[in-house]
Amino acid sequence: MKKLTLILGTLALTTAFAFAHGGWGGYGMMGQGYGGYGPGGCFGAYNQNGDFKQLTEEEAIKKVQDVLKENFKGYEIVNTEKFKMPMGTMFEVEVKDAAGNEFEFHVNPFGYVMGPFVER
Repeated sequence: MKKLTLILGTLALTTAFAFAHGGWGGYGMMGQGYGGYGPGGCFGAYNQNGDFKQLTEEEAIKKVQDVLKENFKGYEIVNTEKFKMPMGTMFEVEVKDAAGNEFEFHVNPFGYVMGPFVER
């Protein structure tokens, strides 16, 4: 009887830990979810975040120019690259200051500007 109680207690405890860790919209098997939809919080059939306007290259350059004008006086755009991501096209905009230092800004498909990052 002690053996059966020990086995059932261990099973119950293990099950409780497994359900506490993962679940719908949490930090489950597929990692942290974007928006918390679907089992394990992963993208898939439950994704509700797909309705957005894709950013064009001109719009991405304009967003970086706005950031440069407001926060980085004297910087100019040197080059722009784009590459495909799972949710759309991402842009990498390289900028240079008057001293010749090069940095890059990233613009994601949703229009958020990230950076500056050191150019390698």
